[in-house]
Amino acid sequence: MDQVFVGIDIAKESFVACALNEKQEKLFELTLPMDREGFQKLEKHLRDFPKESLLIGEESSGCYHINLFSFLVSQGIQGCGPQSSACLPFPQALLEEDQD
Repeated sequence: MDQVFVGIDIAKESFVACALNEKQEKLFELTLPMDREGFQKLEKHLRDFPKESLLIGEESSGCYHINLFSFLVSQGIQGCGPQSSACLPFPQALLEEDQD
């Protein structure tokens, strides 16, 4: 099963989500409001992929990521927050791949 990497940049009023496959092809890029409607639109796009294939990393300033993170978890979608050790290998893997 192919992994789908979803990076989410979070601000106070909005967030940007971008999904890539293992070939680094962009699957979607969305700019959405930081509210329930925005969360639901993101979740609708994520439903196109098996939950176990998703690797979601969130970046944020302050505590703005908490509501989105909580919403995704309530939908059965696992993610990793800004300090999660699960996210640390991803950038390193991309760097190593570029050097090959």
